Amino acid sequence: MKPFFNQPVGEVLQQFNVSPDQGLSSAEAKKKLEEAGPNQLASKKQKSIAVIFFEQFRSSMVVILLIAAAVSGVIGVMEGEGLTETFIILAILIVNAIIGVMEETKAQSSLDALNKMSAPRSKVLRDGEVTETVSTQLVPGDIVILDTGDIIPADMRLIEAVN
Repeated sequence: MKPFFNQPVGEVLQQFNVSPDQGLSSAEAKKKLEEAGPNQLASKKQKSIAVIFFEQFRSSMVVILLIAAAVSGVIGVMEGEGLTETFIILAILIVNAIIGVMEETKAQSSLDALNKMSAPRSKVLRDGEVTETVSTQLVPGDIVILDTGDIIPADMRLIEAVN
C-alpha cells in the first residue's frame, strides 16, 4: 500500500469512507476516536521521585563535594577528630537534593498544566458543518480546514490548496 501522500485524493477519501463535502459524521468520529485513541504523541514516562533525587547527585560540583566529604571522613577518623565535617557536607548535599527534587517536580507540574491550557484547536468538517475542536480529538478521515498561520495538527493529506 502506497503512503497517503502518494495516492490520489479520491482513493484516500474512499479508504477512510469520508465525503469531502460532509466530512465524517459525529458518530463515526466518536467511533474512530475510541479505536485509534487521541491525536497526540505518546507522552514519555514520568520519572519517579527516587530517580529525580539520585539525579541531583550527578553534577560535577556535587561529586566534588562527595569526594571532599569522603576525604574529610578519612582524615577525621585517622586523626581522631570525628566525622562532624563529613556529616555537615552530606547533610548539605541531601538538603540540596531535596530542594532540587521539589523544584523539578514543581516545574514539571507547571509544564503539564500549561500544555493542558494551551491545547491547539482545529477547524474540522463534520456532519457537513465546520466546527472547532481540540486537536487531540481529530481522527483518521477528518477533513481539517487550514488557514494561513494555522498549526498543522496532525499528519494529513492535502485535498485542496489555494496560493
